[in-house]
Amino acid sequence: MYKLKRTNELEPIRQMYAYEFSNCDFPEDHTFWMAVDQASGLAIGFASAVYRPDSGYVYLGSCWVHPLARGHKLQRRFLKARVAWARKKGADRVVTYTVLQNYPSMVNLLACGFEFYKPRADRK
Repeated sequence: MYKLKRTNELEPIRQMYAYEFSNCDFPEDHTFWMAVDQASGLAIGFASAVYRPDSGYVYLGSCWVHPLARGHKLQRRFLKARVAWARKKGADRVVTYTVLQNYPSMVNLLACGFEFYKPRADRK
C-alpha cells in the first residue's frame, strides 16, 4: 500500500526528479506531494503544483511514479490531491500539460475531469 502526503522533505523528491527530469531545473517554488511505500518506507513517487494568485490558477507540475509502483492509480491520487489543494487555495483554474506521446497521463487527466485543447496555429 502507498501513502500520499504533502511534504517539505525535498531530498527524496530531488533525487527522483533528477532521475526522471535530468535536463530540467528543480522547481523550488512548487508545493510537493510524495508517495511512500508503507511496507519499506521508501519514496516511490512525487508530484508538484504551484499557485499563481496574481492569475488565479494553479499549475500542476511534474508527476512521477517509480515503474515498479505503476498500475495502482497513484497518478490519479496525486491529481486529486493537487486539485483539492488548488480549491482550498481559491484557484479558479487548474492547468497542466502533457506530451501527446504520454498516453497514460492523458488517460489519467481525462479520468480526473481535465479537458484537452490544442492552441490554433494562427494565434499570435
